[in-house]
Amino acid sequence: MIVAATLLAFCRAEAQCDLTVNIPVSICAGDSAIVTFGFDDLHNVKVECHPVNLEVGGPIFLPDGHSCPGSGCYYQTTVHFGAFDEGAVMTSVEDIRYLRINIEHSYIADLYFSLECPDGRSVDIMKFGGNLNTECSPMVPEGARTWLTGGNVHGSADFGFPDLEDQSYCDSSMNPQGIGADYCWSNASGFGYPTMNDGVVYRSGNTTGSGANIHIQPSDVATGMHFYHPDESFANLIGCPLNGDWTFLAMDGFDLDNGYLFEWELAFDTSLCHTYGCEMDSFCVVGSGAYRIDDTMFVITMDTTLQTDSTVCYLFEAMDNCGNRFDTVVCVTFHPGHETYVFDTIVENMIPYEHCAYQFEETTVDHRFLLEDAYGCDSLEHYSLMVWPNCRLQFDTVVCSNMLPMEWRGYLFEEPTTATLNLNTIHGADSVVDLTLAVQRADTLHQHAYVCKGSPYTWIDGNTYYVQQEVPVYSEPTGEPCDQYYVLHLKNNPTPFELSPKANPNPATFEEIEVTLQDFSPSVARVWSYLGGMDTARISSFVYPYEEDSVVVTISGNDLYGCRDTARIVVRGDFATLWAPNAFTPDEQTNNEFRISTQQVVEGRVTIFTRGGLFVAEFDLLGGSWDGTSGGRPCPQGTYVWQTEYRTERNSEIGRTRIGTVTLLR
Repeated sequence: MIVAATLLAFCRAEAQCDLTVNIPVSICAGDSAIVTFGFDDLHNVKVECHPVNLEVGGPIFLPDGHSCPGSGCYYQTTVHFGAFDEGAVMTSVEDIRYLRINIEHSYIADLYFSLECPDGRSVDIMKFGGNLNTECSPMVPEGARTWLTGGNVHGSADFGFPDLEDQSYCDSSMNPQGIGADYCWSNASGFGYPTMNDGVVYRSGNTTGSGANIHIQPSDVATGMHFYHPDESFANLIGCPLNGDWTFLAMDGFDLDNGYLFEWELAFDTSLCHTYGCEMDSFCVVGSGAYRIDDTMFVITMDTTLQTDSTVCYLFEAMDNCGNRFDTVVCVTFHPGHETYVFDTIVENMIPYEHCAYQFEETTVDHRFLLEDAYGCDSLEHYSLMVWPNCRLQFDTVVCSNMLPMEWRGYLFEEPTTATLNLNTIHGADSVVDLTLAVQRADTLHQHAYVCKGSPYTWIDGNTYYVQQEVPVYSEPTGEPCDQYYVLHLKNNPTPFELSPKANPNPATFEEIEVTLQDFSPSVARVWSYLGGMDTARISSFVYPYEEDSVVVTISGNDLYGCRDTARIVVRGDFATLWAPNAFTPDEQTNNEFRISTQQVVEGRVTIFTRGGLFVAEFDLLGGSWDGTSGGRPCPQGTYVWQTEYRTERNSEIGRTRIGTVTLLR
């Protein structure tokens, strides 16, 4: 079967010019890049135009002589041209520069190619040379059938470098791909090989074995070398419309070996396109921090207040005097000067200590180094050094008598005593440690608990305590030499508890009439009160009553330690109606102004901005409009942002804001 019934089409006819942008993609904040448009490699935005071509890319599996599910016998695909003048038709065979096919296939006599123009006329590019004994061969038009006679095609001639390990008619997974080669057809004067009486050169002479046919190199397409004449002249297409759908058809009519068609291309004479000869007369760069210097030069920059890396995507545009627009997008990352903090810890024995070629003799806080980061931007390093001194430490340890003898750092304690050891601190500094060991018969465990200020706490002994009381001690016999003691340390919760309720949306509107209430505090219990009802969920909601100017919501709750709080939210309603069109055409007789229709609005202003945030115009919301100009000059076609600030009949003392977009068409 055919693996892909449709190929991707890359249309160059309707965008004949490319913008090649060569600017830095990383810039330090405060620096800038100069952007200059031009038509050669001396400019960093190069405008480069191409011939009128259309391509389709594959690969496409060509089953041999069998009608496969999903495709039948034919593979065909269509590309659409639309860059020619309206009503333009072919007037010469030289209007088609060439038809190029990239293919691999054994036994080229098995294949049939044709090209159909938009009005349905077609030409046989390569006639079928096989016999008529397969499912698909009768599908070849009668006039396009030939057989191996005289100097015509030899059945052993190949296209490209085929892989002959075919194992199934319709399953492409069992038919490995070979290597495709380019073949071009043209009957324009001066192109390639002429036609012959009984066939064409690429078939005549291939009578001694496979692989003898000539395929072209990439450079041959530009020079016209090694082109072949179609079996039917392109003269049959004179009078065909240039604009419209052009269809290429391929079929394998013989059942021996499959192949693959990788891509095909149809190229017209560039001078036929209506954009041929148009001149670029306008350039533009759109994006934050882009400013025009003159007609072809722009500057891109970002101020030094930038705190983190910021990526800005810029739209580069070029317009010609024929009304064509070409653009591309390049994203630039601006890097601020990084401010870093480095903390080093050493021991006294390592003094003097060197960092960034600077020697430190003692503990230092916030020594500053001006460096350069990986992007070449200025970077400030705050360096702090902690020097751990050699020291003498004293420890007092109490153990139960049943724990003796006790070993510590190689010293064996058999009774209460003091031991002196020469050790290293955890930081590696020299240290003299004195350990004094005392022996007792009880262990003490300290328990810490928090309560809300003034709240009681019930301990393991079953009693209730308050923070201001004395520290209680609870004794528990263990049956061992040391009893177990518990000491309670009760403290007020140091973190004040505050409810954090939010309402969304606020105000409610016709479009968003359901209001969601959510508490963002660490509460463990809460009660919402609104509209005469209550709810204990963390997230609650209600449908805003249209007849109310506002709804008061209260919430009370407590945290894990019993601390309580109460909060209040006022939810308001905005039921004014605003309707704005999404496009208008200032140059037409109708729909030539942008205005906003309202209901229940008493006053308001509308401001128009570019998508980059530049001011364009403003007008009164009630009765005003925008005619597509700024300062008396017509604005270019594109999408603009509108913002209106207004007051409603229901609550005129509260200002409201809405934002939208509108497209200006010319």
